[in-house]
Amino acid sequence: MTEYWMSIEVPYVVLCVFTRTGYKQFKELLTAVDVPCMSNKTYINYHNEMSEAFAAATEEEMRVAGENERRLANKRGDVVDGIPHIPVITDGLWMKRSYRSGSYDSPSKAAIITGYYSQKVSFVGVKNKYCVICARAAKLSLKSKEHKCFKN
Repeated sequence: MTEYWMSIEVPYVVLCVFTRTGYKQFKELLTAVDVPCMSNKTYINYHNEMSEAFAAATEEEMRVAGENERRLANKRGDVVDGIPHIPVITDGLWMKRSYRSGSYDSPSKAAIITGYYSQKVSFVGVKNKYCVICARAAKLSLKSKEHKCFKN
């Protein structure tokens, strides 16, 4: 893992993630300045490793935020029967839009919980009704290959 983070390609993949560009745009940019580019497979491997590391860091930050909110509730005395009462702010989204053809409801939804006093994110949830890999396999009447399915 340490060798992975020391690789010269990693900062470029991070740049692509943060600027919301993909491999194609990255390759076009490097081609324009006559710099060789890593393969798509290498890019995907780095991207997947990075995504897992970001997810782990996010989970840890949310755990720390929850502990901080509990500590603040105890400090304020907002405890009933030994259970700290933590006020939170919630927000969610489910994209809906309408075109001439009728209404469209996004197959994805998201929600977030933020601690009222710490203003730190305590939870993020995403729900998906659709997985492109499963959908393609179903369309071809095949069993989908093993993959990280985001349909939940």
